[in-house]
Amino acid sequence: MPISDEPASIDPRESRDSLLIVQIAGMHSHACEEAVVRGLEAVTGVREAEVDFPSGQASVIYDAHRVAAHELMAAVEETGYRCGEYHLGGSVAGVDGNRSKAPKS
Repeated sequence: MPISDEPASIDPRESRDSLLIVQIAGMHSHACEEAVVRGLEAVTGVREAEVDFPSGQASVIYDAHRVAAHELMAAVEETGYRCGEYHLGGSVAGVDGNRSKAPKS
């Protein structure tokens, strides 16, 4: 079979990566931001975590077969911050998820 220079097509239905966007209350500096990133990245199944303290928002790409969104929000709260509204995307290739409020703890 000849080798092609074209990239392999990826079926987004096979993607296991999902996106969580969550509002985080209580961050006041880049140190807070870094603490939340460390807490999220310590969770098995997290592929990438970005946190922005000025907007109070975190974006997390994670393997939904290995970790659930509520576990990611629990990891944020374990670092001492509170989760607010969140948006769950489907596969990262086509984010069309649901917007909701964080579960009450």
